[in-house]
Amino acid sequence: MSFFNNHHPLGILLCVCVGLLGIYTASISPLDAVTLAILIGAVIGNTAPVPSKWKTGIVWSEKNMLGIAIALYGLKLDFNTLTDLGLSSMLMVLCTITMTLILSKPVSKLFKVDSTMGLTIAIGTAICGSAAIGATKDIIKADEAQAGMGIAVINFLGTLGIFLLPLLGIQVLNLNHLDNGFLLGNTLQAVGQVVAASFSVDEATGEVATVVKMGRVLMLTPLIFLLLKKYQPKESTGGKAAPIPKFVLGFITLSIIGSLGVVPDWVSGPLKDLGKFLLIISMGGIGLKISIIKIREYGLPALWTALVLFVIQIGLTIVMLSIR
Repeated sequence: MSFFNNHHPLGILLCVCVGLLGIYTASISPLDAVTLAILIGAVIGNTAPVPSKWKTGIVWSEKNMLGIAIALYGLKLDFNTLTDLGLSSMLMVLCTITMTLILSKPVSKLFKVDSTMGLTIAIGTAICGSAAIGATKDIIKADEAQAGMGIAVINFLGTLGIFLLPLLGIQVLNLNHLDNGFLLGNTLQAVGQVVAASFSVDEATGEVATVVKMGRVLMLTPLIFLLLKKYQPKESTGGKAAPIPKFVLGFITLSIIGSLGVVPDWVSGPLKDLGKFLLIISMGGIGLKISIIKIREYGLPALWTALVLFVIQIGLTIVMLSIR
């Protein structure tokens, strides 16, 4: 009972309800459940008075469920993908990720978005959308509004990309299945978006795109370490680095276990589904804590920032495909 004394159960229940509503709404709309959970949470949080005593449960859901979800996300990774991808393709993926992250600062300044918001968008654009933002938001000190807006605008653009990018590759650029698969896998933000867009073309394109996308996702691990080195403060005693967050250790451990292939599908499958469900619930918690003032502050500038970084990513990929 001490748990519920410190973390109000109705706050946790509210986050679960928001998450379930997001899942249901996603089944009858073009938007994904993660984005909808944030939006529904934001609407509730800014229109209905949520009792202050519930907030401990909301905070717990947002922080701890997100941590568990990110750790379980590691089971989806397979470092053997790097071998399948090949050196030249891996270098192209690394170049795209690096340039997206580097250019986030000047693009953010262009649209008068603070650097943390810009980096949040860049991380989601470069790696794997909401999972990457969720895994890094506390490290770079992004608040709920920044994380929520970053996920929302990235998923919005990615949804458009599902329909537009295959047309670009086939109708405009006349790419073969190998290059078209690379284009889709190296630019669309979420794994689900890549799968939806690429397999709608044909199976060969889908297979290439999925391998390329998983190569990008695998870069989340080194990125976390780089961000920890840059952003984590030194402890006041002895100048030692602050400890690595537990969810990061869990993510790395489970990604290694997943790569070894020692977990049977009947175990890993439900755990992956659980991770997705907890991610959606935690996004509901983030949405409930977003202020409408912050949404107004970041709205269009955040969208333009995400759009420009997305276009840069697409343009750079096309250039590299043309010269390789």
